[in-house]
Amino acid sequence: MYSNVYFQGVQRRPVQQQQNNNYVETPIARPQYPQFKEISPAVNNAIYAYASPIIKKPYEKMSLNDNILRLKHEGKIEGIDYKIDGCAMGNLVLYINNKNGQPVKVLHYDNGDVERVNCHEIYQYNNGREVKNYGYNRNELDNITDTYYNDEIPQEQFTKEGINAYTKPEEYIEYLKRNNIKFKIEPKTFGDGRETVGIIEYDRQNREKQFTGFETNGENRVMREIYERGGSRKRIEFDENATYITEYFN
Repeated sequence: MYSNVYFQGVQRRPVQQQQNNNYVETPIARPQYPQFKEISPAVNNAIYAYASPIIKKPYEKMSLNDNILRLKHEGKIEGIDYKIDGCAMGNLVLYINNKNGQPVKVLHYDNGDVERVNCHEIYQYNNGREVKNYGYNRNELDNITDTYYNDEIPQEQFTKEGINAYTKPEEYIEYLKRNNIKFKIEPKTFGDGRETVGIIEYDRQNREKQFTGFETNGENRVMREIYERGGSRKRIEFDENATYITEYFN
């Protein structure tokens, strides 16, 4: 799937879970209320007519106000189960959280338009840690990111060069020279003061095949983008905790 990502046959290491083998759950008898078992057709139809337009729609296809109404109807509490953040240029972001306070859906309402979602992300977790997220643009899948933690798969296994978050640009440049790989260096400084050294590599037809960026004055982080024919690309990011692999579809 990834042209120079080498982790065939490697699996996530199982995370140890503490279990209480002496715990036995005893069902609690719940009282029955026969008088509430039946609802008249008229009441049922009224409830359905009121709730179904909100309940049937996915969050990402509803306005901000309808989402808030639905969340409150579900008993969700603002600041715990969901929150709204304001950004520049009138952009608003709605975070919908799981029981651990982690976002499972993030909906973006851009440029002051609160009637429709511009883009959104869906997050998945395993043992409390994020393992995958899906990025959508106008409800079309744009990218998928898989997260592999360092205690599951060592970072050196993802590339043939053995790159990790602590690899220095000087080390990688020496590797390229030893292997007679054509490259160009592009230093860059961002507005927040971060400095990076970018290295572009070329194939035998003098086409750009991949870019590797090294942060030099911030956190230990290395990022690589792989350019595929047809304009598609993949990204591998290394930081001190995990490796992130993203595939872009647009």
